[in-house]
Amino acid sequence: MKKNAVRIGLAFLVLVLGLGAYKVYSDSLRDQGSKSIQIIIQDESEKVLFDKVVRTDAETLGDLLDEMIKEKKFTIAFEGTKTDVYGRYITQINDVKAGAAGPWWVYASTNNTECVAAGYCGGIDVNPIHDKDVFTFSLSMGY
Repeated sequence: MKKNAVRIGLAFLVLVLGLGAYKVYSDSLRDQGSKSIQIIIQDESEKVLFDKVVRTDAETLGDLLDEMIKEKKFTIAFEGTKTDVYGRYITQINDVKAGAAGPWWVYASTNNTECVAAGYCGGIDVNPIHDKDVFTFSLSMGY
């Protein structure tokens, strides 16, 4: 009788440990995000300041940038609010500021569905992102 109780206890312990390990594993996969997005940041002379592929579950480009700021990948200063018609706009990335009369921080994508369909990218807080999108931010006098 005691042997059966020990066997049942060990089986239960193995089951609990296995479920715990599975939970940790599945949570780590979920934390990685379901979309891979490449972010490239260039200064006015087209020198690349940042070029990384990040994983995210963010819905908009603005949400992804907020995540990256929290993770201290870079710093960004915004004007406006998320609830503005076009959302916020970027005034500074790291220590590179946009000028009042230009150049300004703009972004483009050659493969984001909405950017390609419209011929330009909308505001960061209204532009949805999709797996494998590539966004290039640059300091420019125009689009």
